[in-house]
Amino acid sequence: ENSFSCLSRVWESASCFHGFSTLLHLSIALWANVDGRNTRFPSVTTILTEKSRFCCIFARMSLLKELSTGLSVVRKACLMAVRVRKMASEGSLWKADKSAVTIADLAIQAIALHELSSLFSEDSFIAEESSLTVRGKPELSARVREVLAKEGCELSESQILEILDKGGALSTSGRVWTLDPVDGTRGFIDGGQYAVALAFLVDGFVEIGIIGCPALPDTLTGSSGRVGSIFYAVRGRGAIEIGLGDDSRHDLRADGDAPIRVVEAAESNVTSYAHSAFVASTLGWGSDPPVRMDSCCKYAVIARGEACSFIKQPKVSYVEKVWDHAAGVLILTDAGGKVTDGSGIPFDFSSGRELNLNNRGIIAAASASLHCEILQAIDEARGALGDTSDEEE
Repeated sequence: ENSFSCLSRVWESASCFHGFSTLLHLSIALWANVDGRNTRFPSVTTILTEKSRFCCIFARMSLLKELSTGLSVVRKACLMAVRVRKMASEGSLWKADKSAVTIADLAIQAIALHELSSLFSEDSFIAEESSLTVRGKPELSARVREVLAKEGCELSESQILEILDKGGALSTSGRVWTLDPVDGTRGFIDGGQYAVALAFLVDGFVEIGIIGCPALPDTLTGSSGRVGSIFYAVRGRGAIEIGLGDDSRHDLRADGDAPIRVVEAAESNVTSYAHSAFVASTLGWGSDPPVRMDSCCKYAVIARGEACSFIKQPKVSYVEKVWDHAAGVLILTDAGGKVTDGSGIPFDFSSGRELNLNNRGIIAAASASLHCEILQAIDEARGALGDTSDEEE
């Protein structure tokens, strides 16, 4: 074993609890006498060169606990969602904003925040649901507790209310977790696509993104029969897909020549299909209809090279939420894609629960060059069709 490999092993094993200076001295000592044979003292140039590589190891190891915990939480949440979806008596409510909320929404948020806050008590949490959904509704509360109990999580009604409200942080300053317990709730109810989206941010920058897609086949044609995947990325380290029910693992790479040109929202009330169709026509994408699906699974299918783009032109008054996009933007970006708002402005996750008001619409593309083409076509669409506007529903 050469000195470089010994050095790497020391750094990788020790970087969790030593500072850089201590490790540097240890590394120099190791280099100076590996098996008693190598007495060459490293040059300053060599030390500085290796410092960059070892700092990358240190950065990766420093988020190991957050990543492993996040993956465990999302996997557990996905399996819970699958079981709840199969329950004949699942039931649902309607929130004031007309998005569906289910038992799974509440139970997943409760168990996820319970586990995350137990391990990261000083962190903040931003999640979609609150205790207002269940407060004063004993039957709903009982059903949430029943689902949690089946997962081995025994919580009282008051504990559930308290945990749900842990997700009420307003700022993304410091260490913050964002959670959408069931993104695409309508898809969850109707048998379509849905996702569990979890992200870890530090001062508004997304460091870890995890998306669980329990109903997503391994390909959109479902050729192998495997269903359910978890997609994740640590900023700057690439994006990965793992199986929900097996040990499969694949590095993700977006593909600008993917056979499916467009994936878009399944509900026309959240985007303009006309603008997307205009873009497809302008770019000569043929007459193949877009694939429509709920949730941030759209980011995932682009990241793994099955689709080229996701275009969303929302109503003027709609403001995107941080939990809907933080994880997906990081995963697709680390897979080689590019994501901005509808005007080409990068997403700003530093403004709290809602994205910066300047961020409106979404262009998610498999490559920077394709993103540029789509942006130009959208400008033409606005000129021909006008901007999207609020209409009576």
